[in-house]
Amino acid sequence: GGAIYNENGTISIDGSVFLENHANASSSFIEALGGAIYNKNGTLNIKNSTFSTNYSSNGKGGAIYTEGGTVNILADGGNTIFQNNTANGIDNAIYLDSNMGTATLNLNSKLGNTITFNDGIDSSSTDSVININKAHDDSDPLSPPDGAPVNGEILLNQAISNSTVNTYN
Repeated sequence: GGAIYNENGTISIDGSVFLENHANASSSFIEALGGAIYNKNGTLNIKNSTFSTNYSSNGKGGAIYTEGGTVNILADGGNTIFQNNTANGIDNAIYLDSNMGTATLNLNSKLGNTITFNDGIDSSSTDSVININKAHDDSDPLSPPDGAPVNGEILLNQAISNSTVNTYN
């Protein structure tokens, strides 16, 4: 990741701006993964933040690349926005890689707040799961955090590819 690398840990980000971060590979045989963040089997909690103009030069995940693990994106008391992020020159906010374990993306927004994707979301396979406004479930370790809002807007202005999408509420 251009700014953050997380392996097997938990990182919480609130009210932050990730602007013009980039992941560059040292050769054409190595992929640059995650323009701003590379998450490997960890948990990312992102709330009320902006990802803009981040890029992965020859890889995947313009803003975020997650290899397994869980990414929780919240809009609660503010908005979360992905715009102008690219991977390999293609609009891409997030890449979910489920080749080594299920990658889960939870999108939760409070009424009056919005999560906006002006860039696409892509995945390695339909084993990757995107949950929209799913309530917390103690029996499901991949569910959103306790208290996550479930009745706000999620705007997907670009394509979602190769993922299983579940919508709630």
